[in-house]
Amino acid sequence: MRVTMVATGAVSAAHLPMYLSWLRRREAHGLERIVMTRSASQFVSPLSLRSIARVPVIQDDWESFSTADLHHVELGESSDVILVYPATVNYLMRVSLLAFDTPSVAAIATGECTTVLCPSLPPRIVAHPLYTAARQRIESVPRYRMVEPVAGESLASAAPGSVPPPLWELWPELEGMVTQP
Repeated sequence: MRVTMVATGAVSAAHLPMYLSWLRRREAHGLERIVMTRSASQFVSPLSLRSIARVPVIQDDWESFSTADLHHVELGESSDVILVYPATVNYLMRVSLLAFDTPSVAAIATGECTTVLCPSLPPRIVAHPLYTAARQRIESVPRYRMVEPVAGESLASAAPGSVPPPLWELWPELEGMVTQP
């Protein structure tokens, strides 16, 4: 299984070094690259992810993809799974609207691989009608999978929020989520 991870700018991105350290100890884990949004680098550095995971880490912008000689189409075609972990509300909205503003969103929209989205949600957003509509649009695409978040806490207000499940709980399930052509 060939996995591309997209890390977005949720606070839970700060836990990625711990999760990637666990993943690296697994044989044949399949992680091939990490794509980081600019906002993710506010919570974790590309150097730490690259050092721990021992895979290329690419900034999610057109210039970085050009420098890395990587095309967004190749990103979608060379992966069995694109795992968005964590997925911010902003990122989920962009995926639901087919916003081609970054290479990763364009790869998700145009690729044929399974996309697994792991929301990290602020308090009260789950019931918001615009979020609900975006989630329904995402879930209407057969090769997209939304992972149910687990209970978390907003660091800003201590109000109940939602975070992705730990990567060690999710990773064994990824293979079963892959859509067969």
